[in-house]
Amino acid sequence: MSEHRFETLTRTAAEVVSRRSSLLALGSAAVAAALGSAPVAEAAKKDNGTKRLKKKLRRTTQEVQQVRQEFAAACAAQPGQCQAAMTALCATAMDPQQCLQIVTPCCAQITNCNVGPAFTCLLSL
Repeated sequence: MSEHRFETLTRTAAEVVSRRSSLLALGSAAVAAALGSAPVAEAAKKDNGTKRLKKKLRRTTQEVQQVRQEFAAACAAQPGQCQAAMTALCATAMDPQQCLQIVTPCCAQITNCNVGPAFTCLLSL
């Protein structure tokens, strides 16, 4: 840029904006930066996010406990279900009482939804 153009530009800018208002704007920007108003706003948002996450975590923990209770109830019913199925199966055998005496210990091996030992027992008969 030539000196003449730069001088014209500065004079035009000086006519539009006074020195006092430009210094006032510069000072206001410095004060705002020093106070750090942006981190305060971010901290407020962070707190809301933390509260929301804690609430979600609390809800998730409650849901997990509910699923565990339902799972435990289903597992507790399995030995009885096995016994009922074996009673129906043994009813068709020639000696139902002897069949039940053989099969009943296998159904008792079902614990904590672990049916592997019960199947092994039934297959070994």
